[in-house]
Amino acid sequence: MALSGHNGSVHVSKWPKWDDKYLVSDTLTVVVQVNGKVRAELSLDAECSEEDVMKAALASDKIKVLVNGKKISRSIYVPGKLLNLVVA
Repeated sequence: MALSGHNGSVHVSKWPKWDDKYLVSDTLTVVVQVNGKVRAELSLDAECSEEDVMKAALASDKIKVLVNGKKISRSIYVPGKLLNLVVA
């Protein structure tokens, strides 16, 4: 018996099996930019829509300060990754 408590060599051992269900996350992190600069990161449910991401971003204290009283001329959303708000 080897020091690790297993018999045989690592060279002849089989690869472990994986299960795809463990590779899927329930949450995702969306980076929020204002005029191209990273201002916040939001942890949201993986099933949220662009509308939900926008609502969460505008509810964030860091983003409120930057867009308060200004017009959002454009929003660019990359699903599950990024929301960029162009403020004029």
